[in-house]
Amino acid sequence: MLIEKQRWAGIRSGAVTVLFRRWRHRQATEGNIYRTGAGRIAVDRL
Repeated sequence: MLIEKQRWAGIRSGAVTVLFRRWRHRQATEGNIYRTGAGRIAVDRL
């Protein structure tokens, strides 16, 4: 997942709990955990 550096601090602190991205096809999958520069992000539901 590509997450801009400017959003990392908000994700780490818990201030950002939802992130929307526009893709032609769905990239994230429910139940998976993704490694990003901000840390590990779990996708609970889509």
